[in-house]
Amino acid sequence: MITCNCPRAQLCADCLARELDWSTGVAASRGYAWAESVARRRPDLLAKEWPAPEGRAAELAAAKVVNLTEDRRVFEQLLELLDREARRRWEQLRKGG
Repeated sequence: MITCNCPRAQLCADCLARELDWSTGVAASRGYAWAESVARRRPDLLAKEWPAPEGRAAELAAAKVVNLTEDRRVFEQLLELLDREARRRWEQLRKGG
């Protein structure tokens, strides 16, 4: 990623927007793939809702996006997106799709 000279852990507004633009698709696809992977390995869990982003689920989610940014603001937004997309895909799979 090309940024101005702002610190990678505290991006300026322009670099923050650019990093979000570049990373949101990756985070969303990782959430989608995560839900599919869990459903494939543990189809019995489809009887339950996608877990809340806390405890072990939060750790697993964080590991899926931590390499996308050093800026905590971007990380938090990508984490929320990953969870939303995993949850959305999980509900699709629960309905047979």
